[in-house]
Amino acid sequence: MPKPIQQYSYQQIAALQIMFSFLNHLRTQTTPLVLHRKKPLVWDDEELHHSMFDRDPEGYALAALAQGVTGWQQARILLEILRRSWVGIPDDSRKILEQIAALLTALLEPEQTLTVFLALRRLRANHNHTSRAIVRWVVNHPGLEDLAVCRRPAVADCLEHALGKATIRAIARQANHEGTGWASTPINRLLSNPDRVKAVLPFLFHASKTQPTAQTLYPVAHTLIRRIWRPTESLPEVVTPTNRGDIAATLVHLYRGGATPELVEAIETYVNQAAAGLPVFSGRLTVVLDASASSRGYGDREFCCISQSVAFQRVLATLCAQTRTMTVGGQEDPPVPYGPTDLATAVLDAVADNPDLVVVLSDGYENSCQGDLAAVVAALPAAGCDTPVVFCHSKFSHSDDLQLRRPANNLTALEFWHEREFPSLIERLWCLARGNHGWETLKDHWRTELFRWYKELMVWTRLD
Repeated sequence: MPKPIQQYSYQQIAALQIMFSFLNHLRTQTTPLVLHRKKPLVWDDEELHHSMFDRDPEGYALAALAQGVTGWQQARILLEILRRSWVGIPDDSRKILEQIAALLTALLEPEQTLTVFLALRRLRANHNHTSRAIVRWVVNHPGLEDLAVCRRPAVADCLEHALGKATIRAIARQANHEGTGWASTPINRLLSNPDRVKAVLPFLFHASKTQPTAQTLYPVAHTLIRRIWRPTESLPEVVTPTNRGDIAATLVHLYRGGATPELVEAIETYVNQAAAGLPVFSGRLTVVLDASASSRGYGDREFCCISQSVAFQRVLATLCAQTRTMTVGGQEDPPVPYGPTDLATAVLDAVADNPDLVVVLSDGYENSCQGDLAAVVAALPAAGCDTPVVFCHSKFSHSDDLQLRRPANNLTALEFWHEREFPSLIERLWCLARGNHGWETLKDHWRTELFRWYKELMVWTRLD
């Protein structure tokens, strides 16, 4: 018996668009948090972060691990999850929030973390999880001595907010005297090295004039962790047909010189490497692959756009077992560009099967049926079709002019030209998938990433 077609409400579809927009916001907004003396915190997107936490606290926190999230957006997420009450949040989700906070304090630039902690003081956020996060970060920091010397007022303010001014100053006085009082202070249970903190606290709160000797500069630990977390590989400034990723480069060789068993095997190996560690999609995906004559290109760029489109299509098919590919034009496999660009008919055929997501991979040139794709897309809601359709521009380089290559301005559009953009592209595509397939897939993926990195990074702010 055929599976009945499930219709989704406008609110469900709108929610997916909101999450997609939020991920884009996290990737593109770099405005710092600004904290002026005796003035309110300057936080231009506060309402957005506040509403996203209300919508799904755990999903909001996990989004900090999405590909390409800027440091200041991660700092905002840290600020939001530490300033908000966790009352009513399930225990499992509270643990995720605490682990995300620990990981972010290790990954962020120390100046960003201090800004967040001082903002929490300004906002008078004094939940238990807030105090724990602040105290753990400060007293167990690998560069504690250097931190105390270089940022003494800020660090003292943070500890006074977390523990109370009278309490932390009393602890500092006890640390400066011999006796058993220091060992019984409430701060001791959070310390990985009590003797080290005992030597620094009196200096921080003017109970001693002895300046601690720094063993390491305090930003160094964060730099090392970020290098392990996600090594930064810059994209090439001078773009050639063969430096846009291994899959596309091998496909260019295949298109230009003919298929050999070695090239075919190499493509399969590179596709599996590119897909490793990326979120697997459990829904139904249809890919409309534009292999019309225009996608061939010419001169040095010949076969470049079609190669990158085919590369991405193969990675998508590896990540989604229920992928159906509909090729527009083209001959053979991989398709050699040929024929007209009739994307509108292909999209109509694609949505007729009611998949959870339709992805159109194209260079954006329409050599026939111009305007039809936009008209078809505009008519889909009235026809009762709620399948998300996303247009993915396959480019030669980051500087391609797309002004004349937008066949449907009413479609959600993404761009790519290098294989290293695939992880970010895939996260945003899955986010748009209908139902819970995409968003839940992303949350499962980020939880796995969190558990793995939380152990491997040996974060000094961790709970255990």
